[in-house]
Amino acid sequence: MVKGGETGEMGETVLFFGCRRKSEDMIYESELASWLDAGVLTTLDCAFSREQEEKVYVQHKIQERSEEISKLLVEKKGSLYICGDKTMGKDVVRILEEVLTTECVKEMEEQGRLRRDVW
Repeated sequence: MVKGGETGEMGETVLFFGCRRKSEDMIYESELASWLDAGVLTTLDCAFSREQEEKVYVQHKIQERSEEISKLLVEKKGSLYICGDKTMGKDVVRILEEVLTTECVKEMEEQGRLRRDVW
């Protein structure tokens, strides 16, 4: 999420959403689609880990879009909120440390731009 300008208006908002199967686990599909249509979300990138032979997780999606994520988090001083399983949270941070640097991730945490709600 990137704030735009001094007015505090919201800038780009990218959501990486992951679950096992879209048909069984994506319970907020209509809400997410409406937020995307309304411009609340700039991008919605979904990872469904059990819908293909090789598992695809949120961290894989972040890695695929590493250049864009780096620009949003470093150049535009965006924020990142990780919510979900503790293992997933660790894997996302590990990928962020590869995409950015460990120091950059630590700096984001110190500045309150990286938040975690994991269990």
